[in-house]
Amino acid sequence: MSEKIYFEQPNEIEMNEIVDKALNDLPELAREIIAQNSDLREDRNWQFFKKPNDPIEHAPKYHQWGIITHTKQMLEFYHDEILAWTDCWGIKDLVEEHMNEEIDGRKKSDLFDLAIVLHDIGKFATRKIIEKGDKNIINFPEHAEASGKIIRSPGMVKHFIKKYGLTEVQIEYIARCAELHYKLDYLRKNFKKKEMLRIADFQVPRYRGEVERIMDECNGYELEVGLIYWADTLGKTDIRVDGRTDKEVFENEKEARREIAQRGINKKLVASAMQLPANQALVEGYLKIWAEKEREEQKTV
Repeated sequence: MSEKIYFEQPNEIEMNEIVDKALNDLPELAREIIAQNSDLREDRNWQFFKKPNDPIEHAPKYHQWGIITHTKQMLEFYHDEILAWTDCWGIKDLVEEHMNEEIDGRKKSDLFDLAIVLHDIGKFATRKIIEKGDKNIINFPEHAEASGKIIRSPGMVKHFIKKYGLTEVQIEYIARCAELHYKLDYLRKNFKKKEMLRIADFQVPRYRGEVERIMDECNGYELEVGLIYWADTLGKTDIRVDGRTDKEVFENEKEARREIAQRGINKKLVASAMQLPANQALVEGYLKIWAEKEREEQKTV
């Protein structure tokens, strides 16, 4: 790569090209972050360094794929499924209007793609292995916040972004989207009094108050929080369980288990698949409240 690339002017390179390069460079970026934050003398850390995309290293009970493949699937599902859902929910026009806004000459929608690519970069810095009896449990505490910090901080990731001419304001947008990508999970956990959430959990009066509290904390990123959370949820598995009611969801559980068995993937993934309809209800309700507020605000302008 020539030195000229480091002095490109903003917007001179197409954003889809930057996104593709970021996806290709994720393994290298991951190893750099793992090396900086882990003791590679420990065998599990060394294995993670060698194979940062190994599904075994990514809480396989909840994720069908490794971190990098999950990211690629998440970007694909976002474009193939989620934007179509906004049309079904009657909010496509508002979503497009917001995502077509520009930051220093680049559309938010384009910058958002790069935010998806980098949303889990913090997992390579925060992975913890907890011994519980004869089992090892993998988790990534505060990985979303770590993603934002890594994107902002001087280092390999920010160097990658800046060499393609992205401005500090654009980088801040990407970092903020990344660090907020798990925000709605806090809302979800407020309702999780049992192993599995139900669709009905998001059809109670308390839900709106919780949504508005979350939105107050997002400060201009309310839509992005909903979109990236739904994309992240779909990116956990491609096993789909349909149902608009809890009864319909549980009636489809056997079919989900059958498909998982036929494909020979982790049978525990049924929990993630069964959770999808409730998460969809959560996001649908959240985004409709966002759209309602947007329309009210537009009337006052």
